[in-house]
Amino acid sequence: MKSFKIAALAAACATGLFFCACNDDNDTKKPLTIADLNGSYTGTFDFTPSPSDINPDPSVEKEIPVTFEVKNGSVFFPEFPAATLIKALVGEEAGEQLAATIGKITYEAPIVDAESDQ
Repeated sequence: MKSFKIAALAAACATGLFFCACNDDNDTKKPLTIADLNGSYTGTFDFTPSPSDINPDPSVEKEIPVTFEVKNGSVFFPEFPAATLIKALVGEEAGEQLAATIGKITYEAPIVDAESDQ
């Protein structure tokens, strides 16, 4: 009986610790700014084109590699993966010709704060 009381008391104390051990009410989080995003990023994305008159059965492209930089309030793609997207949209043969004609595409755009009046 004595060991039961000790076990019950220990369980009650442990339960109290679970509810307050990791709580930090003084956790003030600094809002994220555009300057916090500065840096180089690499990743992949999937592209699912819609069927069209030009290509009624477009191919889904998965794991397309992309690299971009965020600097001074803009995002810059040193080489936008346009050739892969074009081929998926218009088909392999026409896409090859069109991508060769267009060549390398770089892309830069300002980052607009959704909460600002810009």
